[in-house]
Amino acid sequence: MDTAEELARARAARLEALRSLQVDAATWDRTRDSSTTGTSGLPKVIALIGIERYRKRLGKLEFDYIAACRDAERLVQRRTRRVQALVGVLAVSVVAGVVGWRNASYLQERINWCMTMRPYMLTQVRPHVLTAEIERALKPKDS
Repeated sequence: MDTAEELARARAARLEALRSLQVDAATWDRTRDSSTTGTSGLPKVIALIGIERYRKRLGKLEFDYIAACRDAERLVQRRTRRVQALVGVLAVSVVAGVVGWRNASYLQERINWCMTMRPYMLTQVRPHVLTAEIERALKPKDS
């Protein structure tokens, strides 16, 4: 008897989900507003669509509503990923700022070397300095 009752409860739940889908689809059809698409019950509805006898009870409106629900769910997921990416970028920026602040003197020294001293050395000093190979090849009293 338990299995018959369980089967009856499961069938009633599927019929309730079907009725809920039809009501939601009718509401959505009146407004065509994406904010009225509900994605919380979508997995149950998709499972219903897989059952042929319930699929036959659905019309074009219900299928359009399900498609709109899927689109709305994708949009929510896309927004969620964007917000997560933004939070990640902000966190990395804050950490980089703190590290830069703690090492400000070292960074200033490196920037000074790369922007001022190294270019000066390459253009004004290096042309007058002999390499180790050329220095070894010099004979006494050569300059």
